Order: sequence, then C-alpha cells, then structure tokens
Amino acid sequence: MPMSELMTDPRLHIAGTASEAIHAERVLDALAQPHVTISGGQASSDDELLAASALYALLCRIFPNTSLELDGALPPNPWGADTIADFVAKQPSAPARPHETPRELVIAVGRCAGPADLYTAGDDWTAIVSRSPLSAFPAPGKHGSLGLHAATALAGSEVVKQALSDLDLQTVPLEAELIWNLLDYRLQAAPATTHTSPAMHQRLLFLGAGSLGSSAIAALSLTDTPGSIEIVDHDEFDPSHNPFRYPAATTVTDGSKVHWLAAMAGPFPAMGAHPHNQKLQDWLAERDSPGFDGTAVVTVDRVDARRDAADLMARHTIAAGVRGLATELHRSTAIDSSMACSYCPHVDVADPYDQVDVYAEVTNLPAARVQELLDGARLTLADLEATGGPIDHRLVGRRFEDLVRAAYAEATLPATSDQSIPIRVSAPHVSWLTGLTIAAEIQKQSLGLPTLQRRLRIDLRGLPLGITDRPEPDLTGRCLCRNPVRQAAARSWYHAD
Repeated sequence: MPMSELMTDPRLHIAGTASEAIHAERVLDALAQPHVTISGGQASSDDELLAASALYALLCRIFPNTSLELDGALPPNPWGADTIADFVAKQPSAPARPHETPRELVIAVGRCAGPADLYTAGDDWTAIVSRSPLSAFPAPGKHGSLGLHAATALAGSEVVKQALSDLDLQTVPLEAELIWNLLDYRLQAAPATTHTSPAMHQRLLFLGAGSLGSSAIAALSLTDTPGSIEIVDHDEFDPSHNPFRYPAATTVTDGSKVHWLAAMAGPFPAMGAHPHNQKLQDWLAERDSPGFDGTAVVTVDRVDARRDAADLMARHTIAAGVRGLATELHRSTAIDSSMACSYCPHVDVADPYDQVDVYAEVTNLPAARVQELLDGARLTLADLEATGGPIDHRLVGRRFEDLVRAAYAEATLPATSDQSIPIRVSAPHVSWLTGLTIAAEIQKQSLGLPTLQRRLRIDLRGLPLGITDRPEPDLTGRCLCRNPVRQAAARSWYHAD
C-alpha cells in the first residue's frame, strides 16, 4: 500500500514521518485478518435486530471484512435506517483490504441456533457474552434492552482485543462466560425490579456532543425514557475523522454536531432536543437563572470546560470520560457535599485561572496564540512546528483540543524497535459502551430505580470487574463545590433544606 494511504487511513492516528510509521502496514494487516460475521435467529426480535446492527456499526468501522447476516425491517433507530440493508449502506466502513490468511469469526446475537465463536444475549439490564452456546436466555426487555446492547459491545471488544493482541497490546480475553448488569454493575444478572409507575420526565442537559455525548443520546433514543434535552457544543463534525470514532454517525453526518443530534432525537416522540451551537462558557453567561434543575451529562474533555460544567451546579451530574480503552462514569448531586463533583479529580491538574499558561507550557506555543486557539482558531502548520515534537499533518485545520488531549477512545499500540512513535487505532466500542451506561443511569432515574452513587471504571483491554468505587471530594478546598456559600445556594435552589 502507498505510504500516503497508510498515513491517512481514518482509523489510525499516526504522529511522525512516513518512515517512522512503517509499522502501520502491520497494523492494517491485523485489522484485515478477522472476517467477522454477525448472525441472529430466524425470528429475531426488534431489539435483537437493533443490537446486531449496532454491533455491525462498531466493527465495520475498524475491520473491513465484517458482514451482517440478517435482513428485514428495523424499528425507529438513531441511524435513521428503515431496513438492515439501509442500515449497512449508511455505515462508514473501513477501507477494503484483503488478507491471505483470514480468521473467521462468528458472533451470534440473541436466540441463534447456528454455531458461533461468541454468543450474546441480554435484556434491559443484563448482558451475557459466552464462548459456548447459551442454554437459557433472559426474558425480552421492555425498555430498550440496553443490557443486550452492552453484551454486543463487549463481544465487539473481544474482536478488537484478539486483533490487537497480535500487535503486542496487553489484553485479558474472555475465557468462558461473562454475566454483567447495568443496574448495579455487578458480575451477575440484574436483580429483579418492581416499578409500576409511569416513567418520569427527565430534564437533561448534554454538555459536549462528541463521541460520548452522541453515543449516549443515541442509546437513550433506543429506550422509552420521556424527557427534554438541551445540547451545548460549538464544534463541527469532521467527516474525514469523526465517523470512525462516533458509533452513531452515518456516511451523511456533517455540519454542526448539536444540530445533528437534535435531528437524531427528533423522530422519537418521548424526546425533544434543543441545540445550542455555542461554547459552554458563552451559553452559561447568557442564562437568566443559576443552576439546572435536572441532570447535566458532562462529556467535555478539556479541564477548563469541566470547571465550567461544575460551575453550573446542576441538581444531578453524570460525568463521563475516556482515556485510551478505559472508560469512567461518575454521578454526583449538588445538594450532597459528601460527594465529589465532576471537577474534583481535576483540581490539581491545572489552576483554572492560569489555564492558558499551563497549555502554553505543555505545547511550547506562546500564551497569546494558545488563547486564540482556545477561542476557536484552527491549528496551522506553524503551530505544529512550534511544538518541537513529531508533526501529524492531519492536525492542520483541527481544534486545539486535538493537539493537547490524550488518546481518546483509541487503542495505543506499543512502538516497535524500528518505529519509535506509537500508533493509535480508533475504538468506537468504548464510546458506545460509555453511552449505554449514561443512558442506563438516566433510564434508572426515570423509572425510580437506584442510580449509581459511586464511580464506575472499566478498562476494555480486559473485562468489567463488577465493582465501583467512591471518589474522594477535593480536600484542598479549591474546587467550586467545596464553597459553603455555593452549597447553601444549591440547597436553596433545589429545596433541599
């Protein structure tokens, strides 16, 4: 393959020169080896058809030899596809590449009688992935079967781990069977629930419309959760880069991210979406009243933006983030001062009042230029040269965040002896599983079920561990949530006293 194609493959992030990226040929060869077939039963339910289709959306972006051996009509879905054939046609697909020794792999979704390498099943909360045929299946879900979708996402993770382990990425594969649930996140089937009251309307605010925010809104649209959604983000969709990292995107996704997501939510009568195509800081400044009496979903990836989100002091906050193949979900409430807020873990990362100076030190760019970039200017070749590091020419014209942030929903492959710069491979299954957990938390809240009061962390180089932990609030007193005046104000806003 010509080196120019290696350097521009949308699945890869390669820093450095073409000679340093020769390892990319081996990476692309590893991604071409799995020939993945996704199959289902002759009478697959609507939820099973959608879960199988979502799995195809995850894998076809990475593995060029992926097929979906199902057909028929689809129920309403965030991809706007009427049939499975239409769904397949709408998906961004990895560039075609043959392989001399293909590795056949079959994934069965739901009640599939045929032989497979991985079997998946689930309901609203429970996810099951097995190396052996399943003898029992959960009852069909009633609220969107997010557990089944989590099962297929975890099956997709197994395909990724198998392919990348050949490239020296350290992974822990599934040995026999995994049972996990989205209700209490333990390694068991979800406990029985009793909720007879109608689902409660949810007032939602999404701060960030990237791969995590879009995945969460797409997953939420699969459920019957009633609510209204405000979406704040000023970024534009990059059709040359984003489709291979955004599971909910299609080949025609373009333009403003918030307007794309508002249009995605439009066909679902239980949801109403209102886009705000502006910076979070500007949106906050224009608001007439403090706080937000609902749930803020924070997926922004800049520390100063996280601070702005904490400054909002929403009644409830769900903060999610991804680093490499690891995902984290943290839920907090403004009226409980014993809980860490979404900004507490970042207080020691950078002083919010000298953020520009911190970025200038990290990137070697002048502080004035950093401020211009933070205000919306796009990166130039001169900016990249000024950093003094390897130059990735694809960053020209991109956002400042793309230069300074760590690998995001990407698998970083170790450098080899003849290639000093690591290569990162997009991993949309990480964003999708994170979006499913966000949607599950909102759905639980709507149904009056116990929600996460701790922090969930999953490293998809391995498997869910079935445990959560409780992050400590900032002990320095510097975080906004530690201010007693602000704490009293939150209790007043939300009538907690």
